[in-house]
Amino acid sequence: MNIDLATIALILVISSVFQAIFIFFLSSKYPGVDHFGASCSFFALGFLFVMLQGSSDNGLVTVVIGNALLLLALIFQYLGLVNYLDLPENKWLPSIVFGFCLVLLIYFEFVFNSISLRIFFVYLSFATIALLIATTLFNIRKPPFPRQIPLLFMMYAVMSVFSGFRAIFALFSAPISNALTPTIFQIFSFSGAFIFNIIVTFTFIVMNNERMSADIRTAKEQFEQIFNLSPDASLITNLPNSKIINFNLGFLNFTGFSREEVENKSLLELNLYEQPADREKLLKAITDNQSVDDYELNFRTKNNDIRICSVSAKIIIMNNTPHIISIINDITERKKAELALIKSEEKYRFLTEFASDVIWLFNLTHNTFTYMSPSIFQLRGLTPEEAMAENLADSMTADSLQRVRANLKKNVQTFIANPKAPNTYLIEIQQPCKDGRLIWVEVSTKYRYHASGDIELVGVSRNIDKRKKAEEKVLYLSYHDQLTGLYNRRFYEEELLRLDTLRNLPIALIMADVNGLKLINDAYGHQMGDKILKEFAQILKSECRHDEIASRVGGDEFVILFSKTDRNSVENIVKRLNAAISKVRIDNIILSVSMGFAIKTDPHDDLTDVFKRAEDAMYQHKLTISPSIKKPPSN
Repeated sequence: MNIDLATIALILVISSVFQAIFIFFLSSKYPGVDHFGASCSFFALGFLFVMLQGSSDNGLVTVVIGNALLLLALIFQYLGLVNYLDLPENKWLPSIVFGFCLVLLIYFEFVFNSISLRIFFVYLSFATIALLIATTLFNIRKPPFPRQIPLLFMMYAVMSVFSGFRAIFALFSAPISNALTPTIFQIFSFSGAFIFNIIVTFTFIVMNNERMSADIRTAKEQFEQIFNLSPDASLITNLPNSKIINFNLGFLNFTGFSREEVENKSLLELNLYEQPADREKLLKAITDNQSVDDYELNFRTKNNDIRICSVSAKIIIMNNTPHIISIINDITERKKAELALIKSEEKYRFLTEFASDVIWLFNLTHNTFTYMSPSIFQLRGLTPEEAMAENLADSMTADSLQRVRANLKKNVQTFIANPKAPNTYLIEIQQPCKDGRLIWVEVSTKYRYHASGDIELVGVSRNIDKRKKAEEKVLYLSYHDQLTGLYNRRFYEEELLRLDTLRNLPIALIMADVNGLKLINDAYGHQMGDKILKEFAQILKSECRHDEIASRVGGDEFVILFSKTDRNSVENIVKRLNAAISKVRIDNIILSVSMGFAIKTDPHDDLTDVFKRAEDAMYQHKLTISPSIKKPPSN
């Protein structure tokens, strides 16, 4: 046959180039368009290399790369369609087919030269990808393009069948010299490729146009719905003559005019501006910036009510003429509320600035202070700005911070569950002052939602440092002996009950009595007696560990309690105490103390009996030493 396949290949190259250019000019906002454009480019390059088979012996370029590009073009058509139609993609099969075909092309070109086998595997690969595309299109339940999808399915199905026949025919027919040999199948292959590319590309372009048209219609419908259903007054005016072109129901409700009164009128004709000069200022702001946001001015309604409004407007082009689309928001009530709020804020600011207690706001969502009254200076020596710059960790001690965070976590959950319930809480914390002192502060807090939706803490802080110190002093005196600073009998009895458990056994008790205290009081006065008692108390404080409880339970009687202490340990403690006592001389008076101890090892023992045994041991020890107060011999 006298048909020049090189010419057909050239036509395919040129047509594919134009198709690629045309597709790349389409809107690329849709996924898959770029894939389809790349497919046309690969087709053009592939047929260009195939066309060169008649004039070049470079098989790597004309045979291997040329056929690989044609297969890659078909694969990119598959990727373009599945992305464009949002279909499930087979990620492995195209890659496997392409790699398999490329390896066999190289093998049957350079290792075992066989054009028949090359044609067989190339067309078998075409048939596989075309079948994949046809199957994917066939499985679409509700085609988004009911006319184009069946056409594409038919085209790829026909291509798959033809490619399969061509592959089989290559095995049983006489081999051809190269791809440009004008056999009947080669003519059909080149001509079919041209027709196939034209139809598929044209169909894709039609699909894309329909999709764009549908999107435009949807956008227009959405705009009309938003425009007409918006509660705010919306209108479109012609920029040159300010005629009202379109308006919504919100505009009629805002102005009080009827539809007939508004049509073909301008805002000036309706006398909507309180000050006509405001129109020129608004138009200048719009034309200078192409748009305005929240531009405030006053409008007059049909009933001559003056309304404060916020206008947002933008210049748009309709029918090659500039128009202004405007949204008018009536903010009269908001402005009144803002004015009332300003007055209210001035009143409450006066109260907070002159109150002795510190009033503050803390945004829990952003973990920052948002207000601090000036009285913070009297409380902590900080300015409001310095205090607001602090975080929670800086504004209190570590122990207080731990308690505050635990309370916050619990109280926030309670507040979120029921915001309307009473949620006022009191807590006492320690805060650092600017001069380094620590003071006790009573904090009263209440949770609320801020206008922004954040959770906010409203707090009042009061200085209770003097009260806390008085409480601490009272608490100290209630459990301590005022003279010696040791624990008193009340604390001893409560601690005795606390320690009397199985896990604290064995429990040891040492009974001590200062010998001759009455004689010292009579001979030297009570001041000397008190001095003796304090000296012995100091020895107990020095020699006893923190878990050994020493108490003064009577005038000259002392008790030391030990938990988990055996006999050897108690005896060592008694020796240590006696050694310390023997070194003490107070104004030539020798300190003398009698001591006895007892140990509870049986859980059924009564500690009262243990106390009695220790007391008996102490009296027995007292009998072994001189009852008189001795003076050291003179030199």
